[in-house]
Amino acid sequence: MILLLMLFMLLIFACIDRMEKYVDRLKGIAEKNGVEIDFQALDELITTARSNYNSGDLGSAEKTIGILESLTLDVY
Repeated sequence: MILLLMLFMLLIFACIDRMEKYVDRLKGIAEKNGVEIDFQALDELITTARSNYNSGDLGSAEKTIGILESLTLDVY
């Protein structure tokens, strides 16, 4: 059981990092092409997901990642 929890924590952590890097790439693409996009909501969701993860609230972190993934598809 502990191993599963550790794997889930690692997965959540990796997802947050992946989404942060993806948003950073989107920002670079937007800047390079002169497209103005407000990334504040995405940045706040990343911060919220990290905060949830750091406080041990993995369920909320997972939900926040889902919202973040959905919104990044809208930006893309």
